[in-house]
Amino acid sequence: MAAKRLKLTSTDADSAAVQAAAQVVNAGGIAVMPLETVYCAMARVDHTQALADLRRLRSLPADKPIALHVADAKSAEQYIDPPSPYQHYLMSRLWPGPVGMVFAVSREKREEVTARLAVAEHDVYDAGQITIRCPAHAVARKVVGACPHPLAAVPAADGALDVGALPQELLNKVEIVLDDGPVRHGRPSTIIRAGERDFQIVRQGVFDRRILEKMLQTTILFVCSGNTCRSPMAQAIARKVLADWLNVPEKQLEQAGYQVISAGTSTLGGSPAAAYAIEAVREYGADLSAHRSRPLTQQLISQATVIFVMAQNHADAVLAADPSASDKVMLLDSHGDIEDPIGGELALYKNLARKIKGVIENRLADRSLLGAGEVKK
Repeated sequence: MAAKRLKLTSTDADSAAVQAAAQVVNAGGIAVMPLETVYCAMARVDHTQALADLRRLRSLPADKPIALHVADAKSAEQYIDPPSPYQHYLMSRLWPGPVGMVFAVSREKREEVTARLAVAEHDVYDAGQITIRCPAHAVARKVVGACPHPLAAVPAADGALDVGALPQELLNKVEIVLDDGPVRHGRPSTIIRAGERDFQIVRQGVFDRRILEKMLQTTILFVCSGNTCRSPMAQAIARKVLADWLNVPEKQLEQAGYQVISAGTSTLGGSPAAAYAIEAVREYGADLSAHRSRPLTQQLISQATVIFVMAQNHADAVLAADPSASDKVMLLDSHGDIEDPIGGELALYKNLARKIKGVIENRLADRSLLGAGEVKK
């Protein structure tokens, strides 16, 4: 009997599809669904028969572990030793996304996990290691999150970038297929070995090392309206503060792992900073003379490690563009909005620069830049 096929429409409207797929895998069946890289066949790792059926789909050895898929980093931590700060940072920056991570796991933890799941060690671990992935595809992640344990996943077929590429023989062996059209990337996920202080690429896929290093860079994004006064002033002052705290020349901030940028919610881009803004930040050794405004984009939001907004309406604009950014958006001044100085005199800009410097110093020292290493004076 051929698999039930559900066409996905939008993330918000897919609750029925998520529930149907979760019901299948929770009952011990196999579901095929899109990741951002390929269509995968997925089954619960703690269902022995389903796992055996999954291996047979791809003619995999009976003792070969299959990469586990989780909904978030917190779920992954149930199957590995307590992560180092660097490993935690890797997960926070690269997940969800097309990156699988290989962790070395102690014997004690492996024994505890396999006893809890009631599975053989080779179902989860390979020579003391485990491979875990947190997919970026929203529906797939919701299905995984609706299951009490991770889902093992294998490519449904070679080159399975669309439902049309799935052979009928496979469709006869699975219970449900979620159809979201062609996958986003069409390349395999990148797999890295997540060490305590560094990473190595095991398999290059969607991301190469250059892109991964860029993604792991701590990016601080300041957002205002026109990107000619408040946010560029904050950007220039933050760069100077960081450079001083790190004891590096400002032009070497990127080499030290930090990028500081700004954008506006109401600009087409290309405008210089306000003359008074340029003069006000000069007192702190900051230079805005070359600044040109740029509009806020979803790419900038995704790239940012933390997003400091000048007012609540800027936070609303960020979240309207990317609701998933909610955990990294905050007012620069925790006490309220920083008012727009546009049209004011130089004294107003100087007072604003002094205030921005104070709140930036408090914010950056307090947040420790999301695990990229503490920044201290």
